[in-house]
Amino acid sequence: MKKITSRDNAEVKQASLLASSKDARHQQGAFVCEGFKLLGEAAFCGAEIRKIFVLEGMAHKVNIPCDAIFSVTESVLTKISQAVTPQGVVAVCGMPKPKPLDLRRAIALEDLRDPGNVGTILRCAEALSCTVVLLGDCADVFSPKVVRASAGSVLRVPIWAMTAEDLKSNLVAKGIPLYGAALRRDAVPLDQIENKNGCFAIGNESAGLSEKLLSLCDKTVIIPISGAESLNAAVAAAIIMWEARERTGGQAPL
Repeated sequence: MKKITSRDNAEVKQASLLASSKDARHQQGAFVCEGFKLLGEAAFCGAEIRKIFVLEGMAHKVNIPCDAIFSVTESVLTKISQAVTPQGVVAVCGMPKPKPLDLRRAIALEDLRDPGNVGTILRCAEALSCTVVLLGDCADVFSPKVVRASAGSVLRVPIWAMTAEDLKSNLVAKGIPLYGAALRRDAVPLDQIENKNGCFAIGNESAGLSEKLLSLCDKTVIIPISGAESLNAAVAAAIIMWEARERTGGQAPL
């Protein structure tokens, strides 16, 4: 096992670039995951573990096969993870292969930029058997903050990025409705939607859904609430996905 003590080491710089740059991640088809739990999740899911950087003195905790394992100082690990308090290990992993596109129970996110929201939605999507569609300028699902917030679900959930037009075309071809979550007077309460399968769109945290996407929706829906004017995007998405699952009896889309 090679020991690295310099923050200027080429391997360290490369891993740090993956942590900070969306372009670098997608050009190399790789991302970083931090912590022994996430590393274990990645290995269990069959992800390609390309490199492991482990804090000196903690190498005995790494029991995952990898051809490039480095023992590093806390200063070096901090540069790679970009976290104030690193969790002892950071790995460079290959991105998972795309999973089949199934829109019968799906959540579409338009311009959702908060990594915590996106990661939380991915976690809920796995728990509630939903496909996630990314529209517009969403937070990169392989950024360290999203990966961490997803608790590993980013490795298992079907995630697709496409244009609003492509989403609508795919839905029309399958006879699947598109619902937009929006505070509009003509919005239908969520629990009154009859079709038990569908794609629900959630908009930007402050701006909501764009007029362009709203024009493509078959209906707009609203979550009946009292008091608060609106809900956090991740909370709204979780409620919608739960309702969609309940309407199919908790089973996979029919």
